[in-house]
Amino acid sequence: MNNPLTKKQLRTLFIFGSIYLMIGIISALISNPLKDSTLKVTLRLIALIAGILVFVLHIRLELKVNSILQTAINTSIAIALGIFAFAVAANIYALFNSSNNISMLLALLLWPVITGLLSFVAAYIISFVIMKIRTRG
Repeated sequence: MNNPLTKKQLRTLFIFGSIYLMIGIISALISNPLKDSTLKVTLRLIALIAGILVFVLHIRLELKVNSILQTAINTSIAIALGIFAFAVAANIYALFNSSNNISMLLALLLWPVITGLLSFVAAYIISFVIMKIRTRG
């Protein structure tokens, strides 16, 4: 459990973190300029579903080589990395669009912490269920 992450594990964390970042940036770039709120919500829902699919794929890949706990830790770290990068991008965007305020700076800390903790719990539960199904079959 106290083993440091291998290069392969670090690469996996950064790849999945980058995927989460890209989902966030692409969905924001496409949906933010839209006037139609229904279309905006639909596009954000599509991004949410894409994120969930990536999350489950990451869990399944991690479970091939790690325990339930390590899987939950690794997937939540990847999400926290992606969300932190998205918060950095949001702060940069705010600087250039004169919408800079303290809430954007709080996003640098709060978004990764909140999503990291919630994704840890979700990944642990999903991993547990997947392992229970595997042992039954």
